[in-house]
Amino acid sequence: MRSISALCGVAVVGGVLALGSPAGHAETAKGSCSGAMNSAKKAKSSYDSYARELRDLTNQGGHPDRSQRDHLDRLRMNSDDASSMANRTCGKPKPAKPRKTMPKSMPKPMPHGKVKAGAGAMSATSGPSDLALTSSAALVAGAAGVWLLRRRDDEELG
Repeated sequence: MRSISALCGVAVVGGVLALGSPAGHAETAKGSCSGAMNSAKKAKSSYDSYARELRDLTNQGGHPDRSQRDHLDRLRMNSDDASSMANRTCGKPKPAKPRKTMPKSMPKPMPHGKVKAGAGAMSATSGPSDLALTSSAALVAGAAGVWLLRRRDDEELG
């Protein structure tokens, strides 16, 4: 009885391995190549747009904080990983023809001077309206907490 179940197990494993042969996956390779290329393009686009956003922030006098720089680094790593996966999946890409481009301009000046920390670490300063909003939110939260504690005590007493 044990030999029959072992034989059936070997037949099932052999069938699974036979179906998983490279000939069975040849048609899906084209689909996985286009999927890998799309993933690489999306990752590169995401990195480029966030880098442009941080560059605009810097040009306006703001200072990206550490979390924003770390996020940009993670997006760059994701883009590099996706493009390497696309290269492994699809093979080496053909070298692109050089495009005629404008000469690179001078680098943008780096921000300097006093850092203004506003909402979300942007370059806007905090004003009296921010202080009033924060104070009123704290007062409302405190009043709600006192009300809930009194209500709980009333329910416990019966």
